[in-house]
Amino acid sequence: MKLDLKIFDALNNLPGRLEWLDKLAVFFAKYSVWFLVVFLVYIFLIKRHRDNVRMVATSLMSALIAKGIVVEIIRFFYHRPRPYSGREPEVYILILNDKWSFPSGHAAFMFALAMGVYFYNKTLGTIFLVVSILAGIARIYTGTHWPSDILGGAIIGILIALICSWLLKKYWFKENVSS
Repeated sequence: MKLDLKIFDALNNLPGRLEWLDKLAVFFAKYSVWFLVVFLVYIFLIKRHRDNVRMVATSLMSALIAKGIVVEIIRFFYHRPRPYSGREPEVYILILNDKWSFPSGHAAFMFALAMGVYFYNKTLGTIFLVVSILAGIARIYTGTHWPSDILGGAIIGILIALICSWLLKKYWFKENVSS
């Protein structure tokens, strides 16, 4: 936990120095997830060939399961306070949240989404992963999460995307082969 605190303090001591950086961090921490989702919906609506439909289905299913089920089950049993709980004079807070901190639901959602894209389109998936990493760093910078919250969410997202991708390929995306 000392490493968690050191990384958090290093990133969270930066706000307040450059206003544009604070605004950029808030954007990535709060809104970048919506840009990724809107982009996937655009792909689904505009470029509807089989691989894109599979990519969008895998990504969205993985993200919804990671955030909506796995993260919520963990938070039901494990109540880790946000970094600013009890440390308010020491934490620069740019975003307040009312739920528990571990694991990061944003990280779980975004990394699941990114991996779902990566399985079908390496270039686009890499862009999604970079945005997910920047969002995770921004959630620490803004005082919303501990680094281990982001890491935990990222691991959950990646694992759920792997499982969903495997299940969908095995049971839903099977090619009809005539004998």
